[in-house]
Amino acid sequence: MKYRKFISLSLVIISFLFIGGCHLQGNNRNDNQESNQQEVVMKQKEISKGVLESFEKTLSYYPTSNIDDLLDEDGKKQAILDMRINDESSGKDSFLYSKGMTLYIDTKTKKGHGFYFEDTYYNDSTEDSREKKYPVVYDRGIHLKESTGNSELDRKIENFEFLFQYANFGSVSSKKLIKADYNPKVPLFSAEYQLSNKDSLVKKLRKDYGFEQKGAPILVLDGRGNYRGPSINDFDYRSVDIYFSRNPQHSVSSSVDYTDDVVEEGNY
Repeated sequence: MKYRKFISLSLVIISFLFIGGCHLQGNNRNDNQESNQQEVVMKQKEISKGVLESFEKTLSYYPTSNIDDLLDEDGKKQAILDMRINDESSGKDSFLYSKGMTLYIDTKTKKGHGFYFEDTYYNDSTEDSREKKYPVVYDRGIHLKESTGNSELDRKIENFEFLFQYANFGSVSSKKLIKADYNPKVPLFSAEYQLSNKDSLVKKLRKDYGFEQKGAPILVLDGRGNYRGPSINDFDYRSVDIYFSRNPQHSVSSSVDYTDDVVEEGNY
């Protein structure tokens, strides 16, 4: 298949620090310690190279307008696509507003189900939180199971685009790396990059979703999967988060999760 497992849109350069060795005494033990340190450095470079190559390959597929191209016929049973736009206010009437779409697609039949959602959660207990879900089916496109009663909203839902369908980050290796982490216990790879207000994608997101924060947003990339060295060919999960502000939160989040734990229609 031309396109392999994806996410959430990501090229990542990660530096890994492994602390190893033990307190040894004697010349022979010092020699062993030096040898172990050299092995750690070599392993660090190997993993870094594998992660870089994997995300470079993924980045070359973006943007991917056709959702079907993300589905792996030989991989997991189901792909979970999720995108949400968050807008959190602060003050007396503070609330979190979130909207977006979640799809559960069979990777073999390339058919699925899901919902478009609009949720509002108030911090003030006197206000009632609101959760709205509009069921959809996926079959070579997104289709409402029934009209919302609002023709404009109907068109908005059926023409919904995930971030990976239009995002073009270019080479994130050329962007400023803020920090990078690797947790082998999860295992999770992550990195944060500084975006620019001049980026065409940033301008589009501001226009489409009304982000008014003046500061340049932060790009957060995550990947979950086992390191299979010397190169990493795929991750079971990849996500992209773009934060225009973190406190309060103003962000766009997008992820793709490949799983064998199939979510049936209506069980959400």
